[in-house]
Amino acid sequence: MTRLSAEEVHQRNIFILGCTFYELYFNVELEQYRDIIYQSQFEDDMIQLQGPEPPSEPEISDELWQVIRRCYAADPKSRPTIQEVVQEMESWKID
Repeated sequence: MTRLSAEEVHQRNIFILGCTFYELYFNVELEQYRDIIYQSQFEDDMIQLQGPEPPSEPEISDELWQVIRRCYAADPKSRPTIQEVVQEMESWKID
């Protein structure tokens, strides 16, 4: 098993965060991704992953959907940092 760099661990964690947001919002389990995440060849498989499309119900805001999609982008290097996710979500606050 190849040891992941700190950057690769971060990219994996952001992918998992996107999947978690998806599962919580749509009340579904993404079992097909869970197996891949824990495989020993993780880094090779992640590069080829594409996250799921949103179901038609419930509706989801464009802002939230964009954050979710960015978190599980197929290219790990294009995923946001956790700070970027937090900043984006904080900008949605309504006073």
